[in-house]
Amino acid sequence: MMLDRSRLSPVHGYLEGRGDVIDADTLAMVLDYKREVAANYLTLNPDQVEQRLGGTQFQVTRKYDGEMAVVCWDGTDIVTVNSGGTVRTGLPCLDEARDALVAAGVREAVIACELYCEESAGRTRVFDALAALGDPAQVGRLRLAPYDLVSIDGAPPRVTGYLDVHSRLDQLFGSGELCRPVRLQSAGSRHAVADLFNRWVTEDGAEGLVVRSELPLVYKLKPRHSVDFAVVGFSEGGGDMKGQVRSMLVALVPAPGQFQVVGHIGGGLTETERRDLYAALVPRQTSSTYIETDSNHVAFRMVTPGMVIEAKINDVLFESTSGTVRNPCLELVDGTWVRACEVNGIAIVFPSFVRVRDDKACDAVDVRFAQIEEFAAPPVPPDATAAGDAPASQVLVRTVWTKQLGAKFMVQKFLVWATNKQALGYPAYVFAYTNYSCDRKDPLQQEVRVSSSKEQIMELCNAAFEANIKKGWVEVHAS
Repeated sequence: MMLDRSRLSPVHGYLEGRGDVIDADTLAMVLDYKREVAANYLTLNPDQVEQRLGGTQFQVTRKYDGEMAVVCWDGTDIVTVNSGGTVRTGLPCLDEARDALVAAGVREAVIACELYCEESAGRTRVFDALAALGDPAQVGRLRLAPYDLVSIDGAPPRVTGYLDVHSRLDQLFGSGELCRPVRLQSAGSRHAVADLFNRWVTEDGAEGLVVRSELPLVYKLKPRHSVDFAVVGFSEGGGDMKGQVRSMLVALVPAPGQFQVVGHIGGGLTETERRDLYAALVPRQTSSTYIETDSNHVAFRMVTPGMVIEAKINDVLFESTSGTVRNPCLELVDGTWVRACEVNGIAIVFPSFVRVRDDKACDAVDVRFAQIEEFAAPPVPPDATAAGDAPASQVLVRTVWTKQLGAKFMVQKFLVWATNKQALGYPAYVFAYTNYSCDRKDPLQQEVRVSSSKEQIMELCNAAFEANIKKGWVEVHAS
């Protein structure tokens, strides 16, 4: 690892910089590890342990509510790198980790850790760790909990399983105070895992458990969470489910007038509830330039906001194997849904319908995005801009065309708008083209183009229109 100290800045008693502070190979190793971990994690709730937890012998570690921090040591310098690429050095807990590695004669190491705030007064959360990083008087409260060896002395560790990994971590850091391996206990059955969950999570208040076995998968075991969502669309079932809701398109409201689409909910519904929801949502249908399909490639029928539902979810993901999760952010303009922007967001894991919340409103209070932040913290805060803090977008072109050949139904939509948000880093003009055909392998195709020139964006729109609207297409909406 090569560290460019000239690019580090003093921050509350330690040094901080971006990913370009360290060499590209080290940064790539950290980010590859993060992607690999994300690909192998499966999230379960306690009720799913008996049916879904794979394996026969389990190594259970406690999950700390902090920030992932990969420790990189080259024999001279030691830093942490988080999943967002922030590099830090000079933290007291990191200094202790360096001393332990020197004492053990380790020349190079890359070690995955959780950076969290000490828990002498009870469980702390990631917000406490972030607050400590911003206050020189609290930096000493930060702790490192190593949980995996990525490389040791320039090579992957020679281990036969996670017990070997943890044993090596314990040899390195087991006597530490500020840097100490995650708590581990072996369990010989699924029932024993469930008992550990009750003791460590339900009774002691830990965030959750991480469970490994002889299988390559790693499980996160966390309590289910109740979240209120705004319903912005629904799809209808086919065959015996005709006249029933198959799935609902749901959103959270990060700011007044903005609806951040976060997923689909179709589980947990009885047949009666599906029929009742269908009857309630059909009258709320409205036009939309935004198209999304359910898992059966059926397009959602968009509805005006008003219905709020409660659902249980296992977890939320802020990152996937392909990077940061992105959500579309919609606005209702003259009764029509338009895609205003795309923001860093979430994917909801195993959502299940609980009930309609007639006592809740579809606003930034009752279906606020901050519900998620009560039990999970994004690596980067959602970047939706509050409507009151930025000029409103202006729709310049909105036209929708349909065509039907027997059972084949097709839709094309053309949308151009001026964002009026150049000062906030947005492009000045955006053209969005949507093409939906029910019989394609990939039924929904979308293209977005941006420009700083109104003339250029209109030329792009006109060219797309001329290339795609031929004989047989019927215009159903224009403005």
